[in-house]
Amino acid sequence: MSRNETIKSLRNINEDISAGRLKNALEQMYALAEQKMQWEVGADIKTAIANYGYMLSYFTEGVVDPDLDKVFGRMQLEAWALFDRLRRAIDIPGHSSLYFDNVRLRKLRSESLEVLIAAYYAAIDADADIVSTLASAGPEDTAYRGQKPKEEAIKALFEYVWTSHPLKDEQLEHLMQGIDTVTAKGEELDVETYAISMIAALMLGDLQYADTGRQIAMARLYMTYADSRPHIAATALCALAIMLFRHRRRPISPQLKDILASIAEMATWNRDFKTITLEMVRIRNTENVDRAMRDVIIPEVSKIRDSIMDQIKDGNLPKDGIKIEDLEKLEANPEWEKMLEHSGIADGLRRMGEMQQDGADIFMSTFAHLKNYAFFNDVANWFIPYNPEHSQVAYTEGGRDGMAQLVDRLTYLCDNDKYSMALSTDMVPQAQRDFIFNQLKHSTEYIAETSDMNEANMSERDVAVRRATRSFLQNYYRFVKLYRRKGEFADPYREGLNLLTVPALAPYIHDETMVSLLGEYYFKYEYWEDALTAFRSLEDADDAPEATLYQKIGYCHEQLGDMSAALSAYEHAELLDDNSRWLLRRLAYTNRRIGRDGQALTYYKRLSEAAPDDTSATLALAYAYIRLTRWAKALNLLRKVEFADPEDTRLWRPLAWVLFAQGDYESARKYWQRINAESLTTEDHLNIGHLEAATGNIREALTQYRLAQQDGDTEALIRRLEADGDILRHAGITPVKMTLIEEALRNGR
Repeated sequence: MSRNETIKSLRNINEDISAGRLKNALEQMYALAEQKMQWEVGADIKTAIANYGYMLSYFTEGVVDPDLDKVFGRMQLEAWALFDRLRRAIDIPGHSSLYFDNVRLRKLRSESLEVLIAAYYAAIDADADIVSTLASAGPEDTAYRGQKPKEEAIKALFEYVWTSHPLKDEQLEHLMQGIDTVTAKGEELDVETYAISMIAALMLGDLQYADTGRQIAMARLYMTYADSRPHIAATALCALAIMLFRHRRRPISPQLKDILASIAEMATWNRDFKTITLEMVRIRNTENVDRAMRDVIIPEVSKIRDSIMDQIKDGNLPKDGIKIEDLEKLEANPEWEKMLEHSGIADGLRRMGEMQQDGADIFMSTFAHLKNYAFFNDVANWFIPYNPEHSQVAYTEGGRDGMAQLVDRLTYLCDNDKYSMALSTDMVPQAQRDFIFNQLKHSTEYIAETSDMNEANMSERDVAVRRATRSFLQNYYRFVKLYRRKGEFADPYREGLNLLTVPALAPYIHDETMVSLLGEYYFKYEYWEDALTAFRSLEDADDAPEATLYQKIGYCHEQLGDMSAALSAYEHAELLDDNSRWLLRRLAYTNRRIGRDGQALTYYKRLSEAAPDDTSATLALAYAYIRLTRWAKALNLLRKVEFADPEDTRLWRPLAWVLFAQGDYESARKYWQRINAESLTTEDHLNIGHLEAATGNIREALTQYRLAQQDGDTEALIRRLEADGDILRHAGITPVKMTLIEEALRNGR
């Protein structure tokens, strides 16, 4: 069986399990296991087939089983587990990826989890002795020698936990107990490094192949450490949420369901889940921050750079570069302010400022180019807590001069970016490094006070939860977006990470304020599907929803292209509040989009009546009459706007068209001639062609029609002509003339 055939077979099995067709799914799995010579998993599949057969026989014989639903659910979960084992077993021999490279290498080494955990414990025990013994070798050598064994041990343990599947219950128990063991043996940083590394490894392994045991372990870690070690609990909850989102189309185990129900009763649940959910949304918005930098700010700065430099010191840039006093001149220069406004940079910076106030991750772009160090070749290093004494940091210039220690105090940076900053010190000239060092040294207190105003009124525990959540999610986001082999890993952000779409979590999301806040955030940053999910949830929860909720639901539908659903929501909003001009515009627009021009006219009339001096409303009403071919009404309204502003260029096209439709060809021609030739659209050329044809100037009509042709598609042009057939016949262009015009266009005459 070829790889494509195998993939197709696995896809069919996946669909059968999802649909509950377990007998067919299991039989296909067994046949595939036999064909691929996967005897171990094949034997377990054979047992599952027999057990399912017994259940089916009892059911068909009418045996009453009050637990039938539970039994079927367990069998479906078992089918999923067997499916993942089979997929993995098939991929191990020849699949080229970092995951399977590690699996194959581990088989050669015959490693065990117990041995690897013991090695990490031993490295911690030996750390103090090594440091003491090598104290005379110098501080950097001491740090290097003391950390290296622990780094190697945690990396090996990380890779084992990440690439083993499925992990046994006793193995998971051993891993969780390790937190308390390391607490007794090592320093606080050792505990954090162990816990965060194991959580990340468990998560990555589950994202590769679903593992109920890993998910249960995350839930248990949260329950165990929610009070004593909230930063570890929060990280575990983050990982669990990502895992459940990844596998949201699968049911969860009864055991995990019970644990989640217990967690939801904890006093910390609502606060922690709200923090995690909001931080996930903020991290997700990083793509908008990057886009603003990449598409607006940086290109526009590049465009106006020469103009900027020309204005520094009367147009002469100092040989030794721009000084502070030069920048002060720029701030006081009104021409500069105009230049920034005109270029779009000011708008971009304002939007960036809004995103920063909303908690967006604004440092992704800054550090993206600093992820190419050898340090980041190891998956484990993308997640470990920052350690200024890490062996790869200790020998850098920053490690020697103390900058690495200062970097640790920058609470607004995730661990990942702290490593980037520390490792980059070797690339910075001494003078600049000294400047940065002094700036960091003198601003540490200011940074501590102003790094995040959102934490001002939070308890110490909640601050720890927020910082741990933010750092872990930022570390993970950078990993899936910037790692050199990122294509081998699942990226939940690409799938639109939104916890409101996770059925396993839905029963425990009770905070309407949080859901509303999420909806507003999604709405503000144009995640329309996610905003709609939040607003629909609020609609179901609220006995008396407000008109604004239905307005937002309608607008989400409109942006997603579902005009019928948008109209339905807008009409619901109108029942609650019919005085909103914004709503009238949306009702008019959606009615028009679905072809209800008469109903659209009604709303355009109401808009115009509500604001008789609003020329835009009058113009919109005129267009509504045009669509209904009520030319006289349209012309009166257009003349009204023209009287108010004779130079309003918006009027030229509709006036020309209405006058043409009424047979006033010369007046129509005058308006079309007022449009700059370079501004004429294909639609303009088509309409001018109609005018020339109606006045008997066939050669010029053909010329204009050809200018209206798009991408050389003559047939598409002819279809556009035929769409205007009624008005052309009214203008005296008979069916025969129309046929001949079409023939001339087809034959290039």
